[in-house]
Amino acid sequence: MGGGFWSPDRRSIAFFADGKLKRIDAAGGPPQVLCSVSANAHRGSGSSYVSDETGRKEIYARPFPGPAEARRTSTSGGTLPRWRRDGKDLFYVEGERLMAVPTTFDPGLATGAPTALFDRRPARIIDFDVARDGGSFLINSEVTWPGNTPFNLIVNWTSTLKKP
Repeated sequence: MGGGFWSPDRRSIAFFADGKLKRIDAAGGPPQVLCSVSANAHRGSGSSYVSDETGRKEIYARPFPGPAEARRTSTSGGTLPRWRRDGKDLFYVEGERLMAVPTTFDPGLATGAPTALFDRRPARIIDFDVARDGGSFLINSEVTWPGNTPFNLIVNWTSTLKKP
């Protein structure tokens, strides 16, 4: 069983097991299979995952908890879904680009069109996280082209300046 997480209303717990997202009522009972997954992200009132049911990896989101159908949020493939803490955006990686999809959960899940935030070419995004407000990102990336040129980092450079 993978790490679990509470639903926003605290009435159920979702977890990953056997390549599936499952939900169980906090009061007990058998687990319910919500969907098959290969990755996950969860914040607030939604869950997201990567599935290759279309033949390529795509991002899907759904309200959590609930029996609502999952909605594909990516249009040209995607991996590494991450929610903005308030649930207003779902971010993911498409190739070397970081994408954002506006989302709302009132009354159900509604999504806008994906927008490219920036392109990290020629770097490959390995993983990332998003700040609480969605305004900044921490990105672990790897440059994959051979034209890398070294640079020098000068520490304490102000000590080399002449004093007036």
